[in-house]
Amino acid sequence: MPASAPSRESHMAFAHPYKLSISQHTNASTSSIVDESSDDDDMGERFDVLQEDVGKRKGKYQKKKKRRQGKRHRGQGVKRAQRRWQLHKTQIHEENEGITKRIPLPSSYHLFRSGQRTLEKVHIQLAEHFPAAPSDIPVASISSDEILVIQMTKSEAEADDHLPFSFDAMVVRLIKIFSRRSSDFIIHKWREFMATNPTLSPSKPRKQLNHLPWVTALQDRANSSDSRSATPAFHLGCWAKYAKVVRLTAESLQKKDEQNVAMDALLMAIKSHILDPICTIMQSLYPRMYLRAQNCHEYVREKLQKEFEQRPALDLGPIAFCVAIKDGGSEFPHLDFGDDPHHFSYVAALGENRTGGEWCAPQFGMKIPLERGQILAAKTAVIAHCTASFTGPRTAITMFTCKQLLKLADEWGATREARKSEWERQLRQFQIILKEQLVLAEEESDQDTQSE
Repeated sequence: MPASAPSRESHMAFAHPYKLSISQHTNASTSSIVDESSDDDDMGERFDVLQEDVGKRKGKYQKKKKRRQGKRHRGQGVKRAQRRWQLHKTQIHEENEGITKRIPLPSSYHLFRSGQRTLEKVHIQLAEHFPAAPSDIPVASISSDEILVIQMTKSEAEADDHLPFSFDAMVVRLIKIFSRRSSDFIIHKWREFMATNPTLSPSKPRKQLNHLPWVTALQDRANSSDSRSATPAFHLGCWAKYAKVVRLTAESLQKKDEQNVAMDALLMAIKSHILDPICTIMQSLYPRMYLRAQNCHEYVREKLQKEFEQRPALDLGPIAFCVAIKDGGSEFPHLDFGDDPHHFSYVAALGENRTGGEWCAPQFGMKIPLERGQILAAKTAVIAHCTASFTGPRTAITMFTCKQLLKLADEWGATREARKSEWERQLRQFQIILKEQLVLAEEESDQDTQSE
């Protein structure tokens, strides 16, 4: 082999340095092998630690990524829900401006004097002029897609228009306010509330009335002396009954937290699925009534600010401030003496596979059917009404504002407007005085410049 030719090992080292390191490693001493093996173990541990750290960082990154995606998806879900709600309100508004069946106020309505303040006098008048039982009163000939409006004539409306907020409609049946899914959701929340065993305020015993035979038979069958129904109702929200200030109802303040939580969930469901759509429609159909309700809402919010901050679900306004809910109906004819005669109360009947249960008005000589999604708005303080017999499940929800609360709100609004006008008058006087002083100051400065 010539001297200039490279050896095999050097050729291999030149060509493959990694192989050379392997060969050198194999020719090393035992001590060096042990030392290098310990270094390899350290490197392995470091690699494991590094890999674990990278895994943790990757997991944190994935969690942050999912969190950001979740926020984005939730934000998109909220926007989609808002768009669906706006579309739903538009559809409700369009549908309730569609086919409307208007019926003039029947002449028999004036035979009943609604100014009576006791239930016994109401039953005496009904026995004299409208003795027929609800089963003998015909159902109004109206389809489920028609809006029913029973209204006064022009002359009657002009004679009744002694308040700035009165209007000609006496009864309005609205359609497609809530869906079957909404109805099932509200009933579910109602069952959850009743499962907590809430406390019901005791009702005052009333004497049995014997003027209407069919009412006496119902009272004997139900073993009840209540003036409206054999089954009591929960009154949730606020009113000014039996007091000179607005306050929460006794049944709105349950002793257990779980009862109040279930109640708040029920009220939120009623407000979002029923009261909000009604508010949208009434704002356009009867703006004067809505303005009065809005003024009442501002008054209630000012007086019950602390209560609403603790439990926002109790703020049901502006269209109604109290909800009466029960299973069944009001079988006995009555007037809602505590309601305002120039303000609507709203009735909804929930439950599927039900027959009967129409809203009966003997003064009108008709029964108005209430199907799923329909709301009946009526001046229940001047129209004697009851519920016709029915079979199947029925959950009745009545949403109203008491007369005393509206009266307090009207006085508060008038005082506020008077204070506002007085403040504006004083402001105008101050502006006039300020202008006069500025003019005098300018004249004095002009005279000084001329004298100089």
